[in-house]
Amino acid sequence: MVTLKCFLSFICISILSDKTFFLASPGADFGTDKLIFHQTQVKSQKLPQQPEYSKIPKNGGSKSDGKILSSQPVMDQKISGELGSEISKLIMKSEQIKTFLLYPDKFDGVTFEGFKVRKAGPTLTTMQADGLKTIIGDQKNYGFSPLIKNCVFSPIVGIEFKKGAAAVRFLICSDCDIWRFKGKNLDKDENFDPAHGKVIAYLKSIFPNDPIIKRIE
Repeated sequence: MVTLKCFLSFICISILSDKTFFLASPGADFGTDKLIFHQTQVKSQKLPQQPEYSKIPKNGGSKSDGKILSSQPVMDQKISGELGSEISKLIMKSEQIKTFLLYPDKFDGVTFEGFKVRKAGPTLTTMQADGLKTIIGDQKNYGFSPLIKNCVFSPIVGIEFKKGAAAVRFLICSDCDIWRFKGKNLDKDENFDPAHGKVIAYLKSIFPNDPIIKRIE
């Protein structure tokens, strides 16, 4: 016979197996044959499975086939090297992106980097901004070449990336397939021949009712 003594001011528990326990009042002195009250059967329960934190993307993206898919556009290292880290970060982390339709051959009145503004366009939504950043950040959209095109740069669209007081201006010339980056200590032209169709489709989505943009092929 096993004896249980309780001297503390709280209820004592005698566990006889992994599924049965008995409760006894303070000061009680019982043999196990007298512990016949408050018998409770405890059913084993399966604890809820804890999330596998190591598999949850830390950047807020989703996981597919073992690969983390970022929910934010990224800039390839090669492009960041061409533009410089400061300019690259300003583009990718910009707080506001404004657009302008330009006259490619007029330079008076209100201008955007020297080219006359034909009309102010929309400020980009988050989805539109992410689409543009994805195009700019992908090195496959660039036609890197040491050769200079025999083409007069005549942009039809100007875009301004802003973060605080800092800004980067971006001009698109569809005739030459050249885009120009203008920012602090930066004045750089790059070819976008591989992405011509993609860029034109993007511009048409931003300016769906503009007759000049509509005519671009």
